Amino acid sequence: MVVIGNKRNKKAHNQLPQKKCQQWNVREKLMVLHYLENNGRNKCGTAKRFGVQPKQIHDWSNNKATLLETAPHVTKLYSGKPPKYPSLEDNLFSWISERRAKQNSIIRKIIVTKVVSLSRSPEFLENNHEILKFKFSNKCLDAFLTRYNFSECRRTTVAQYLAPDLIEKQNIFLSYILYRRIQHDYLLNFIGNMNKTPMLFDLSNNTTIDHK
Repeated sequence: MVVIGNKRNKKAHNQLPQKKCQQWNVREKLMVLHYLENNGRNKCGTAKRFGVQPKQIHDWSNNKATLLETAPHVTKLYSGKPPKYPSLEDNLFSWISERRAKQNSIIRKIIVTKVVSLSRSPEFLENNHEILKFKFSNKCLDAFLTRYNFSECRRTTVAQYLAPDLIEKQNIFLSYILYRRIQHDYLLNFIGNMNKTPMLFDLSNNTTIDHK
């Protein structure tokens, strides 16, 4: 007697389970290499054990010296295409760091405006006159933020910083009121504080560019 098996089940039995795509950071890659070195340096067995390709194990092994000098959370050793104007990006990075040190919010539009103004300086145009035709697109901005480990963060608290010359302005205003009282002989009960006076506040945006 011949038993005819289910072709669908046979086909499904022969297929290997699909592995989900996963990004390995430096710490995990070094752990895999440690397992490789302590198990006979069997790359195929190590790849099967961790669900990766043998070529990945080979590449990680060749780049072990670089992995040891890289931060543990990094997932990509190479950030991609190098910047076309590295000095311009360094100046922009310094400007953003100074602004964030003062707790000033920075949005993407401000960064684009600043980098355009930096690129139009006579010192920079002297050796990079072709930048006049360069388009500072969102893709270029995203690449810059990735290279310098920036991200767009949302504000969690709202606070208004007092002006550094607040006390000085208060004293000037008080002196002005006292001078007017002496000049026109005002009575104290005629001097009052007006309620609901319109005032302008320089409030920061809800989001800002900051270090991760």
